[in-house]
Amino acid sequence: MTKPMEEQEVLKKIEDFVGGELNQEEEFQLMSILNNNPKYMDLLNDEKDLAEGIKQWSKKELKERLQSIEATLNPIQLESRRSYKTPLLAAASVSILIALYFVFNTITPNSQDLFNTYYEPYQPYAPVTMRGEVSDLDSFDKAQFLYESGEFEKALPLYLNSEPSDERDFFIAQTQLALNNVDDAIGILENLHKTGAHPKTTITWFLALSYVKTENFDASKTLLQELSTTDNAYQEKAKELLKSL
Repeated sequence: MTKPMEEQEVLKKIEDFVGGELNQEEEFQLMSILNNNPKYMDLLNDEKDLAEGIKQWSKKELKERLQSIEATLNPIQLESRRSYKTPLLAAASVSILIALYFVFNTITPNSQDLFNTYYEPYQPYAPVTMRGEVSDLDSFDKAQFLYESGEFEKALPLYLNSEPSDERDFFIAQTQLALNNVDDAIGILENLHKTGAHPKTTITWFLALSYVKTENFDASKTLLQELSTTDNAYQEKAKELLKSL
């Protein structure tokens, strides 16, 4: 006959289950215990919710959510809770605190969500003014017109066939970003940033965003620090984004 599990052992099994570390036999044994004990089943659901939150929420969102919960509890309420905790719930609290420590110190920000929050295709300050037929424009101006119309796939080959220049390369990078070709955009933006090409702060901002999307957070932080300490159009956004990394 199998020896009944101790509470601490059940807690460990629940954590291993949520982490996907149990084999099929161990999962079956654990579920048999949980199905006969609502307290354990509630704990499993709590652990699942926590794990899902870690996956889906950014570090900033998790912190705000936990602070809002903490704000509803005063020291008396916290002390009263401690007075009737069972050993299992006390152990669970320790487990959750450890998990939250991990969240606040090692969680990886959701790169795609952050990128989507802050990214907007670059809008030129001086849009192409149509004079006559499109056929009368040179390759670069045709590309500009298509870019401004949101037709990025059509604009890209025209940019590539245009006379080489920093401006051309800048818009090729912007077009690649709009087409989700981030690695191609990064290569161009890195070169423009290195050579001090203009518009400098715009190049820096979009390169920082590109690093976020590819989860190169250290490189992104360096550029965002640069933007956040100087007066420019991206200063406030850079400060906000830095807090989420």
